[in-house]
Amino acid sequence: MPTGLGKTAVQWMAMANALEGKGKIVLVAPTTGLVAQQARMAREFLQIDPEKIVTMTGQDRPAKREEIWKDAKIVMATPHVIRNDGRNGRILLSDIDLLIVDEAHHATGSDSMAQLGDMYLEASSRAMILAATASPGVKAGKVLEVIQRLGIERLHVTKRDDDLVQPFITSMDITKHELNIPMLLNEIIRPLRILEAEEAEFLIRSGFLIRSGRVTTAAIEEAHRRASAAIGRGDSRGYDAAKRIGDLRRLHRLLDLLDTQGLRCAIKYLNRAKNEKDRKTKRFLSLGPVAEFYSTYKEENECHPKPALVTQLVKQGLIDGGKVIVFTEYRDTVDNILEILESEDSIRAGRFVGQASKGAKLE
Repeated sequence: MPTGLGKTAVQWMAMANALEGKGKIVLVAPTTGLVAQQARMAREFLQIDPEKIVTMTGQDRPAKREEIWKDAKIVMATPHVIRNDGRNGRILLSDIDLLIVDEAHHATGSDSMAQLGDMYLEASSRAMILAATASPGVKAGKVLEVIQRLGIERLHVTKRDDDLVQPFITSMDITKHELNIPMLLNEIIRPLRILEAEEAEFLIRSGFLIRSGRVTTAAIEEAHRRASAAIGRGDSRGYDAAKRIGDLRRLHRLLDLLDTQGLRCAIKYLNRAKNEKDRKTKRFLSLGPVAEFYSTYKEENECHPKPALVTQLVKQGLIDGGKVIVFTEYRDTVDNILEILESEDSIRAGRFVGQASKGAKLE
């Protein structure tokens, strides 16, 4: 169901219907911010002693989580906490009457949400799972994996134009702003783009990277899979390829930041890298064009037009005394925009993100 059209309300209804059971109701969400938000709203809307609705995250000690679990009826938690406590025997997954999986598209591969689904289905013969997401995925294989890992038997798909949700849709006025990257920034980007092309060509000639016209995240992940397979069968070329693929992944991220977020955001990305002790990251930072870019532009002022436009739009949005929310893809962008907005006397800006430790490593 699309964002803002009632997935959380459906979850509350499922919880309310499961309250009469003897077991526990568990909702897992991928970030501590979502966990806290779910718990706050559930205490407001469900007719149950608020103390019976608890949260469990990695910030709680394992021994404390064991005590929290015993007296709780509804548990809001991050999936890795429930998975780990289930593995270690601190909790019994068979005690769960209903497992609600929020942002369920994460339940693939080795993600803790997927592993929890596997464990719960094995632990309980009467497992009941409600999974919800606004973005199930675009590839059939990924969607089918979510279905399999969470034991989904029935799918309910609601679109924004369905009659069921029409009375609840809030109209939106969307204004698009098309921005051109200035010549100066293109000149800054060019040596890094050449390096990306050189690294990609080497991996293409080695048979690890697919030639597809431009380097994509999907192509890099496929190259990583091929390198891992080569290492697994004893092919020594896989080790060198894996190092180059790691460099290419970081370089691709750096270029994406320069293209879409701005110079200062890209510098923040490299500043974090400088604080890492990881050898792979140090190798990336030592690449000639990367090192030259950092030393030349680490103190340079912003030349991407987007941050200035964001500041202008925020000022316009605050004229009538309301609030403005700025959504970004990267945490470095959050910090960068916050610094810019805080320099404006008329703006009081705050930062709202999930787990503080997430994103600490260079990715």
